Amino acid sequence: MASYHQGDPSSPHSIRGSPSLFSLPERRSLASGIPRYEDVTVGWICALSHELAASRAMLDTVYGPAGQIVSGDDNMYTFGEIAGHNIVMTCMSSYGTHTAATVATDMRRTFPSIKLGFMVGIGAGIPSPEHDICLGDVVVSKPTSNSGGVIQYDLGKISADGSFERRGYLNKPPPLLLKAVQNLQSRHEHEESRMQYHLQQMLERFPILRDEYSMPATERGRTTSDGQPDLKPRIHYGLIASGNKVIANTEERDRLRINDDVLCLEMEAAGLMDTFACLVVRGISDFADAEKNDKWQRYAAASAAAYTKELLESVSSMTGTTSIPRSISTLHLPRDENFVGREAAIEDIKEAFEISKSCPRAALVGLGGVGKTQIAIEYAHRIRNEFPDVSIFWVNGSSPVRFLESYTTIALKLKLPGINDPKSDYLQIVFQWLLEESSGKWLIILDNADNIDFVRPSHSTKKETFDFTMSRYLPQTQNGQILVTSRFREAAGHVASSDCIINLQAMSEYEARTLLDKKLHTEHGNDQDRITLLDELERIPLAITQAASYIDVRPEMTISKYLELLNSNEKTRSKLLKINGADLRRDPDFPNSVLATWQISFEQIKAQNPVAGCLLSRMSIIDRQGIPEFLFKEDDGDLAFEEAKQTLLSYSLIAQETRNYGRCFQMHRLIQIATRDWLDVNGELNQERCKVLTILQDKYPSFDRSFDERVICRALEPHAEAILSQVISHDMKLVEADLLEKMARYHRLTGGYKAAEKIAKQCLNIRKTNLGDTHEDTLYSMYLLGLVHYSSYYLKEAEEIFNLLLSRGGHLNQSKETFTHKVMLKLALVYRRQNQLTKAEQLQDHVLKFRRRTLGDDNKSTIEAMSALASTYYRQRKLVESETLYDTAIECTRKLYGGDSSLEQNLQSHLASVYFDQGKLSEAERIAANGVAIRTAKHGSEDLKTVMRMENLATTYGRQGRIEDQERLEIEVLAIRKKVLGDEHPRTLSSMAKLAVTYGKQKKFAEAEELLLEALSGQKKLLGNHKYTRRSIRHLMQLYKDQGRVGEARVLAKEELKLLNEAKRMELGRLKLQTRLGMRWSMIRTVFQRKKVGRTHHSDSE
Repeated sequence: MASYHQGDPSSPHSIRGSPSLFSLPERRSLASGIPRYEDVTVGWICALSHELAASRAMLDTVYGPAGQIVSGDDNMYTFGEIAGHNIVMTCMSSYGTHTAATVATDMRRTFPSIKLGFMVGIGAGIPSPEHDICLGDVVVSKPTSNSGGVIQYDLGKISADGSFERRGYLNKPPPLLLKAVQNLQSRHEHEESRMQYHLQQMLERFPILRDEYSMPATERGRTTSDGQPDLKPRIHYGLIASGNKVIANTEERDRLRINDDVLCLEMEAAGLMDTFACLVVRGISDFADAEKNDKWQRYAAASAAAYTKELLESVSSMTGTTSIPRSISTLHLPRDENFVGREAAIEDIKEAFEISKSCPRAALVGLGGVGKTQIAIEYAHRIRNEFPDVSIFWVNGSSPVRFLESYTTIALKLKLPGINDPKSDYLQIVFQWLLEESSGKWLIILDNADNIDFVRPSHSTKKETFDFTMSRYLPQTQNGQILVTSRFREAAGHVASSDCIINLQAMSEYEARTLLDKKLHTEHGNDQDRITLLDELERIPLAITQAASYIDVRPEMTISKYLELLNSNEKTRSKLLKINGADLRRDPDFPNSVLATWQISFEQIKAQNPVAGCLLSRMSIIDRQGIPEFLFKEDDGDLAFEEAKQTLLSYSLIAQETRNYGRCFQMHRLIQIATRDWLDVNGELNQERCKVLTILQDKYPSFDRSFDERVICRALEPHAEAILSQVISHDMKLVEADLLEKMARYHRLTGGYKAAEKIAKQCLNIRKTNLGDTHEDTLYSMYLLGLVHYSSYYLKEAEEIFNLLLSRGGHLNQSKETFTHKVMLKLALVYRRQNQLTKAEQLQDHVLKFRRRTLGDDNKSTIEAMSALASTYYRQRKLVESETLYDTAIECTRKLYGGDSSLEQNLQSHLASVYFDQGKLSEAERIAANGVAIRTAKHGSEDLKTVMRMENLATTYGRQGRIEDQERLEIEVLAIRKKVLGDEHPRTLSSMAKLAVTYGKQKKFAEAEELLLEALSGQKKLLGNHKYTRRSIRHLMQLYKDQGRVGEARVLAKEELKLLNEAKRMELGRLKLQTRLGMRWSMIRTVFQRKKVGRTHHSDSE
C-alpha cells in the first residue's frame, strides 16, 4: 500500500464505497436499539409485576420497553437478550387462564418467529415424602404419559361417586425445550446448578433489589448433611396443576398430589398450552395452605427466572448456534469530533480490504502518536453508522493479558455458550464464533499489536515465550475484517500481507493546521507562530494535541512562549514534551505524551534486539539527517547491523535514503529528543557519547585531497559538529582533539578557512590544557593553525606561529626528517607569498643542504626541497637555476621510483612552465604530450589524472596558438569527465567553462555562451561563491563584451564584484582578494567608459 501523506479537506466522513463485505440487506426494526420482530425467538410471559421485574433483571442485555407496537395487540413488551437469544417479555394485567390465553395469542400473532415459550413466575408447592419441596425451590413442568406437563385442575365434571373427573389434554412444550430440560437435568447430576450464581449476579447488578429479592430470613425447613440450613434452591421436575380457582387448603392440595402426583399449583398455564406451547417454571412462594403470605414471592420469582436463564444457556450450548445475532460493539472509545483529514488513509484501508477480500485484513503501521488508533476509531465508527448490522470488536493486542481480556469481553457481550464455566477457553469460544457464518458480519480493530513474539505464529522462532500467540485466534474467514495498528511493520506482517500494510506518515500541512486550529483558539497565537510550531512538532498528531492541551489550560501561555520553552535547552524541551495531553480516545495504559510513547517503543526494541537499541541510541547522539550507513556498519558481512537496521525501519523510527556517499538514514527530531532523554534518565547518555565520538574519530579520514575522502568528510561533518557541540567528558578530550585535527585539515584543504581556523584553535587549546605547550601533538596543532593562516592569507599570523614553532623545535623527537625543517619550508612559503623571496630562498636552501647531507639526493624529502627551491627561483625569474634544479629533481626521482612516476610527472609539469617563460614552447609541448602518453598507457584514457594531463596539454596548445588542437583535446576531456564523473561534477563544469573560452577565441559565440551558462548554473548550485564560479562569471562577461553586449556585461561585472565582496567578508584569501578587487574595478571602469558611438550603437543591449 502507498504511504499516506495528504488529506482532502472536502472529503465527507462516509464509508460508502467500502468493500461489499458489509453490504447487508435492509430489515425492519421495531424501534431504535430494539431487535427486529422477525429476530425475536423467545416469548416470556409473567403474571405479576414483580415476576416481570425479576425476569427483566436476568436479561444479559435490556433493550427497553417498546410500548404497543401492533394494532390490536394490547400487550406492553420489554426486549432483551440472554445467551444470544432475542427475547420479548410481557406481563398479564390480571390472574387467570383466560387472561393468559389472550396475552399469549397476541404475542404469538405479533411475533410469529417465536420458537421457545416460557411462563415464568411463582406457584404453590405441594411437599411430600417423595419431593422435599421448600420455599424458594423451583418446579418445572415435565410431561407424563397422559399429560403435557400441565393439567387444568378445575376443568372436568363431578362423577356419581362424588369424585372429580378432568377432561381435555394440554399440549407439551416444544421438543427443543424438552431436550434442553433433559440435558440440564442430567448435567445437574454431577454439576451444581448456576441458579445461585445468576441470583447473586442479579443482586450485584441491581443493588436496589437486595432488600426485596434476597432469600428471606424465615426458616425453610431443610438442612444440609452437617445440620446447617440449606440455602440453595433445588429444582423439581413434574406436573403443575393450573386453574382459575385459588386453592388455599391442604385437603384439596393433597388430593391433587395423591391422585396426579402434582408438585405445584398456579393459575395461568392452562390458558397457554394449546395456543402458546411453553415450559412452565414456578418458584415456590407458599404451600397453598392457611399460612400463605407474600414474604417469599419475590425471591421465588427470581429463582424461577434464574432457572429459565440457565436453561436458555443450555439451549445455545446444545444447538451450537444462537438465534440470528444482533450486532454488538465493544468499541469503548468515542468518536473524535476534531478528527480531520486522513481520507487518503481511510481509502487505503478500504483498498487493502478489497485486495484481501478472501480474508480481509489491513494494517496501519507508523510511529507512536502518528494517528493510527485515531484513524482506526474513525473507520470503526463510520462502519458502525453505515452498517448497523456489523458487530465492532475492539481488541487490545499489546500483551497476552490484554488480548485475553478483550476476547473475554466479547464472549460475555455475546453471551456465548460456556461463558459461565470457569474452565471455559474464552479464546477458543470467541474464535469459533467468529468463524461461523451465522454470527453475521464483524470488524475487529486489533490495536497496539507491537510485540512480534506474541503476534507471530507459535511455530516461529521466538525470543520470548507466551502461553499462546495471537495469530492462533485470529480467524481466516470472509465473515469479517481485521484492522491492525502497530508500530512494528514486521509484527503487522504476521497479520496482514505486505500489500495490505499502510505506512502512516505525519499529517499534511493542511491537516496539521486544521487539527491545531480546532484544538487551540486564535488568541493563543498568530499564523506564523502556528506554522513554526507545526514545523517544530513535525506535524505529529499526538505532539500537536499535547502542545495544544498544554497551552490551552494555561491562561498566560501562548504559542510563542511555548516555542521559547521548546527551544530553550534540552532538559526543558524533554520535560515539556513529557507532559501528558488530554486525549480520552487513547488507551489509558498508553501515555498521552509523545516522548513517553516513543520511549515505550525504544524499550521494546532494546528487549527484542539490543543491537538495534544501541544503533538508535548512537544515531540520536549525532545529527538526525544524512546519517551514513558506513559510520556504524563494520563491513558488508555485518549481519547484526542489517538486522538492527531492519528493526528500526520496521518500527518507523528511522527512514532510509541514498546520497552520493551511499545509503544513509534520518530520524524525526522528536524521536531524537525522546531517545536522548531516555539515555539521560537511565544514565547512559555520556557512555554513548563517548562511543560515538570514538567511532567518528576513527571513521573521519585524514584528508589528502582525494575526491572519495572529500565525499566522506562532507558526509561526516555535520555529525562531528553535532557530537562536538555536546558536553564531552574529560577523559575523552584527547579523542575530541584528534577529531578536531582531522576536521581542520579537511576545511583548510577545501577552502573553508574560517571554519578551519576556529576548529584548529579548539584542537590547540585542548592539547595545551591536557598535554602542555611543548608536547609533540600540541606543536603539531600549532603547525596546523599556521597552515590555516597561510592558506587564508593571514600571513603575519602564520609567520608568528612558524617562528614560534622553530623556537620550540628542540622538544620534538623525530629522526632524520625533523619537524623544524617542515616548519622552515612552510615559513619559506609565507615569505614567498609576502614577496620576501630572499628570505624564502635562504630557508629553502638551508633545508635542501641539510637533507642532501643527511638523506642524500635520492630521497623523497630531498626532492620535495629541491622542487620548493626551484619554484622560488622561478618566482625570482632565475629561470636557468630553476630549470637546472628541476632537471636534477627529475633525475633523482627516476633513480628513486623508476621512470614515469607521478612525482616525476608533477616535476615535469613545473618544468614545462619554466620552458614557457623561456620561450621553449616545443619542449613544453613535448613534456606535456609525453605525460599524457605515459599516463594513458598505464591507466587508460578515462583515468582522471590522465584527463588532467590532457587538459594541461590542451592549455599548452592554446599558448602555442594551436586553438583547433586545444579545442579537440578539451572536447575529449569534457566527454570523459561527463562519462566518469557526471554532468554536475565540479571538474566537469570546469571543463565546460574552459571549452567555452576556447570557443570564444574562435568567435563561436553561440556555442561558447551555451556552455558557459550551463557551467555557471551548475557551479552556482554546487559550489556557491567559489573561485570557479566567479571565474565563469568573468569569462561570460568578457564574452558579452567581445560581442558588444555591454549592458549584459555590466550586470555580470556587478555580480562578480558583489561575490568578491562577500568572499572578502568570509575572509577567504584576504590579501589576494584585495588585489583582485582593485583589478575588477579597473575592468568595470573600462567596460563603462565607452565611446559615445559605441554607447549609441549598443543602446538596445543596455
